[in-house]
Amino acid sequence: MPRFEPLRALTGVAALAALGMALGYARDASLAAVFGASALTDAFFVATIIPAIVVAVSVSGALVPATLPVFGARLADRAQAWRLANALLTWSAALLTLAAILVFVTASKLVTWLAPGLNVETRALAITLTQLGAPLIFLVGLAALLGAFANALGSFRLPALVTVWVNGAAFLAILLLGPRIGIVSALLGMLCGAALQLLMQGASLYQQGWRPKITFAWRHADVRETLRLFIPLAAFVALAQSVPIVERMLGSLFSSGDLSLLAYANKLFQIPGLVISSSLAIILYPRLIRAHAEPARAPEAWNEILTRGVRASFFLTLPLAVWFWFNAAAVTRLLLERGAFSPRDAQTTAALAQLLMLAVVPAGSLLVLTRGLHAQRKMNLALGLGALTTALYIAAAFFAARAFGLRGLPLAFVAAQIFGCALFARFAFHGRGWRAVWDRSFGATAAAGVSLAAVLWLTAPFVQNFYGLVLLGALGISLGGAALLYCGLAAWWGNPEARHYFSSGRARLKNFPRKLFFARAGD
Repeated sequence: MPRFEPLRALTGVAALAALGMALGYARDASLAAVFGASALTDAFFVATIIPAIVVAVSVSGALVPATLPVFGARLADRAQAWRLANALLTWSAALLTLAAILVFVTASKLVTWLAPGLNVETRALAITLTQLGAPLIFLVGLAALLGAFANALGSFRLPALVTVWVNGAAFLAILLLGPRIGIVSALLGMLCGAALQLLMQGASLYQQGWRPKITFAWRHADVRETLRLFIPLAAFVALAQSVPIVERMLGSLFSSGDLSLLAYANKLFQIPGLVISSSLAIILYPRLIRAHAEPARAPEAWNEILTRGVRASFFLTLPLAVWFWFNAAAVTRLLLERGAFSPRDAQTTAALAQLLMLAVVPAGSLLVLTRGLHAQRKMNLALGLGALTTALYIAAAFFAARAFGLRGLPLAFVAAQIFGCALFARFAFHGRGWRAVWDRSFGATAAAGVSLAAVLWLTAPFVQNFYGLVLLGALGISLGGAALLYCGLAAWWGNPEARHYFSSGRARLKNFPRKLFFARAGD
């Protein structure tokens, strides 16, 4: 089987995403060390989820996938493409500014609705932090749209740096200013990082020929087509935001600090759950759009591209999920257990993270399948399927929270991801469903994952005995050894992605250090 081409560019994008995620953990570790799992951090996590939801619904989750097919179709005429870009940027800047103002004005009502269980002092702090973080909607939203234009042009690295700047600046601000001005320092750092990323994105596109100009052009056919695709996508992403909303609402009803523990566990989930799968989806989406636009392409060829994407997601997320499940306690202790963050807090966070690891593989496959529907411009179908998945999650979350307490919320998320993955697979492929995915390489991946789990079951307890830098070294050795074992077994049993990484690794060692991390810019 030939090599899956998107894997060439995946390493560089995933490396930058992992760096941004690592800085996010550094930010959360500094929060935990300085403020612990307390009412202060409860207020921070409630306040920061509001701009994140607004940007996800309006731009990164809706406008970006709606823009890529339309903007990409106009790249043959760059002047026309840049006119469309300016129109979309003008509308976005105006609407994001309005959204930031609305969040600032209605912060009190938003916080009360989102976290009804907060006490009076915590609610007042959350309102203040929400108002301070309102400009993030404008800064991060415009940076995401500029990143979409860069992706359409074949550039993936600079857009992937957004989390590096935002989380890195917040980490530095907490360390330098946290003891002096309190938790406000984290939001000030996030604002500075988002502004820097926006400027860098604009400068990069300017070098490629973009010239900013204010123009609404609401009658432009491409603007209207983007709007037509945007509306069901925005509704779809709004449904997806039920996860953090329900978590905040139910989590605020538990003991003080439990909401923060759940938020920290979700951060741990994001390393295996989002870094690889989101990077793969970013790279795969433009290729799926081009494949669907070719009228002569047979349904079997489309199935092959999407199938390879799902298999790649499964191959890359499975070992991370297995490794993090067995090492959740050690990773949590290394990243968070210091200062005001107690051993009991670390133990609870690790238990929540272990449950979330069960959702890593289905969540990664679901993201690729969703992009498959979006590439076919089946936005309304994706919206309907998303509504069914969301309804299942909300019902499961309320039931599981009563039955199992705080641990019930991760269990509900796992159930919803598995259900959504099976449901989307039924419609994303042309008539074949999951039957298009099952082959020898899929079985090789599963067998390698089971073998890895057996080895980690025997070796992970030894890692738990270390602390500090020794623990960091032990986890690094464990992760590297697990990767080599997993890839070796998968390649031996016939997995083409594993064989690609072995051959790619040998080639990069020959070119060390010039091409250690990055493939060609156009890949």
